[in-house]
Amino acid sequence: MSIRTRILMIALLGLTSQARAAAPSVTAVLSDSQPEVGQMVQLEVKVSGAQSANVPETISIDGLEIHQTGTSRQFEMHNFDVTSSVTYNYTIMPLKAGRFKIPPQTVRVGSDSLKTPELVLNVTQGAAGGSNSASGSGQSGQSGQAAVGRRVAFAELVIGKKDAYVGEVIPAEIRLAFDSRARGRLQEGPELSAQGFTTQKLQQPRENLETIGDRTYQVLTFKTALAAARPGKFELGPVTAKAMIVMPRRPSTTPRSSRNRPRSPFDLFGLDDPFYDPFFSDPFGSMGERVEVPIKSETAEINIKPLPPNAPANFSGAVGSFTMNVDAKPKTVQVGDPITVTSTITGRGNFDRMNAPALEDERGWHKYPASSKFKQDDDVGISGEKTFEMVIAPNEKKSAVPPLVFAFFDPAQEKYVTLRSDAIPITVEGGAAPAPSVAAAPSAPATAATPTATVAITPSPTAKPQDILYQMN
Repeated sequence: MSIRTRILMIALLGLTSQARAAAPSVTAVLSDSQPEVGQMVQLEVKVSGAQSANVPETISIDGLEIHQTGTSRQFEMHNFDVTSSVTYNYTIMPLKAGRFKIPPQTVRVGSDSLKTPELVLNVTQGAAGGSNSASGSGQSGQSGQAAVGRRVAFAELVIGKKDAYVGEVIPAEIRLAFDSRARGRLQEGPELSAQGFTTQKLQQPRENLETIGDRTYQVLTFKTALAAARPGKFELGPVTAKAMIVMPRRPSTTPRSSRNRPRSPFDLFGLDDPFYDPFFSDPFGSMGERVEVPIKSETAEINIKPLPPNAPANFSGAVGSFTMNVDAKPKTVQVGDPITVTSTITGRGNFDRMNAPALEDERGWHKYPASSKFKQDDDVGISGEKTFEMVIAPNEKKSAVPPLVFAFFDPAQEKYVTLRSDAIPITVEGGAAPAPSVAAAPSAPATAATPTATVAITPSPTAKPQDILYQMN
């Protein structure tokens, strides 16, 4: 096969893949839905099935400052099918306490007009001048940035909130930063020490350049989520990792006083700046050496509160904010025929601890165990929808599938919530299964009973059980 033919085939396959591409869709998620005043929140608007889109640069809501901060694109290829998505990042700064609704935003993709879902932000007053964000950097403000900005590499653990409930999903970020001149390359990790917590698997990091202090850093951001198994005060972290960085190799003619100075890659910059070397202004003018360095963040404290007592009877451990939709098919059946009841739980929370909604009244129904599948809307599975399919069969005539109930604990409202669906009208034809022939036989008048009929219906008092079974057989 000629090279030209191969190129034409690849081009045709690419066109076929584009023709099969799914219609564009959009999702929007918040890094934290319950911040305090002054605590910054991240908003991500992800457009799937497109390489670009028109989104609003700012969103005007009284009490919130919302600005677009950046864009990232992702491409995936599987069996010649290329999928693409673009994520638009916003920062939200709450200026006052209250319940804020971020209305659906219009996103235009070519000739298509999409709408983001409505989001709710519950902002609390918190401590005066404080922040609900716990960071493992151990520094804050300009002084902290100046101290951090003089290091070759560092790690930060950023926890979405200081207080949470048992089972509540807590968003977290791990940030590894390398001075851009050091050409950092991650070797091991990162690993997060979090005893007493379940932790979501770290996703592929987002990489970008940031100016911290007066230095430019290459920053790797890993997203994850945690949930506590028991109440108490805990210390999360540290985050540990190992990386290779490039350091300038000092010439042998260096003065003795300079040769004897510490060569730790974490030396503070300034007059002793190890990057103050021609190697970094002209990488081909000198030789550098690769050095493996350990990276370790500081820890972050968090307080975990127990769930309130007196939980609803059908509460299975779901914590978050959810809605429920229910449907049943088919709606016309015979007695004993299966009906598939589909319930979809949508929202934000610990989907991994969620059981299927239950029938409010199971009398007259035969129920089979439910199956489930989960579709996440964000990187770590905090936001999304979980669909349950449960097969039931009527044992008698029924006019409706009974309502389904689903209970969860809402941390924002600090109370249990029970969702109840409407009954679904159905038609069940046929009657109950016929009873055994002996029981169904009409009883004869006592005066007309014959010995044979009497033996067939009512055994004699002296008859043994095996004799009865023998006669019936």
